[in-house]
Amino acid sequence: GVRTTLATLEDGVWLGGDFSQLNGVSLGRLVKLDPRGRRAPATSHALNRVPLALLPLDNDRLLVGGDFTQSGAQVASHLLLIENSSGGRLPLSIGADNTVHALARQADGKILVGGAFASVGGVTRRAIARLNADLSVDTSFNLLLDANAVVRTIAVAPDGGIVLGGSFGALGIESRQNLAKVRADGSIQALFAPNPNGRVDSLLIAPNGEIYVGGTFSSIGGQARNRVARLNADGSLASFAPTVNAGTTRVSAIALQADGRVLLGGNGGLLKRVEATGANDPAWSLAFTGSADG
Repeated sequence: GVRTTLATLEDGVWLGGDFSQLNGVSLGRLVKLDPRGRRAPATSHALNRVPLALLPLDNDRLLVGGDFTQSGAQVASHLLLIENSSGGRLPLSIGADNTVHALARQADGKILVGGAFASVGGVTRRAIARLNADLSVDTSFNLLLDANAVVRTIAVAPDGGIVLGGSFGALGIESRQNLAKVRADGSIQALFAPNPNGRVDSLLIAPNGEIYVGGTFSSIGGQARNRVARLNADGSLASFAPTVNAGTTRVSAIALQADGRVLLGGNGGLLKRVEATGANDPAWSLAFTGSADG
């Protein structure tokens, strides 16, 4: 099914996921739809594995990261650059040596890349790297995560800080379980240490700096939370504690509405909306089976 959706400007939506057809037409895991939901001409890319992250760089370029190593017959080492208007592939001189799970853009135009890799563009980087605006590796940014680290989600805070989620146990000499925050220069924010006891799969930062966290954990900040939590900007735990389905073992998608209500998606048939307090939204009655992944 569709794993990632991304609206690009006003001319359509790019969809990436583990699908092979759309409206009965054979496609290759990455496709653009026009505003009416129809496939835009010449915009399907036959990736050999799943794209996991889509990031618009400007008005006409889309950066794609994922598990793929080929686009059609051409090499595409977990990163791909696409021209939005034509749908064609653009030159990109760098790749990663393993899966790219997350892409995020800083206010200064630099791009954060997270995944399961050990190098990007031939430069040693464990699970997290930063690219300059010209898509070269930023050699000034080098976070030292543990050898088995995987960064699955990245979010940039209003204060410029970078929040990383995934599965890891250390950042530099500091113990950090699965969730950490660093400053834009890569220095660790020492007081931010929620330490969830399971993998973090999704992050969302609200305009006020509050951080929504989803994953496989059952505790965070030293208190019980079932797969989803909200943190204050300093990393302390907020009172938000929604219930999830009995069969849900991960929350992998979070969206925030303008009215403060929160949409949650995950496995075990989880697709629900809750109030800002975390209470179930009585107006939400959608029945859902399967997984909702963001």
